[in-house]
Amino acid sequence: MLPFSPAEGELAGRIAGELELAGRPISPADPVIAAIALHHGLELVTGNTAHFHRIPQLGYPLTLVNWR
Repeated sequence: MLPFSPAEGELAGRIAGELELAGRPISPADPVIAAIALHHGLELVTGNTAHFHRIPQLGYPLTLVNWR
């Protein structure tokens, strides 16, 4: 379990806002999950790559691993 810091909250808000402006919003929890992975330099292992692929397209260095 990883903590959710104010820095991660700010990053999650930035990601969610940029996706909203691009007309490609995702569920509210996904930017939070991505921000925690980015903040800690972790790969994000998910079966939901459709939503998470939008984040690297914004220029964030999120590494995705599809577990399916």
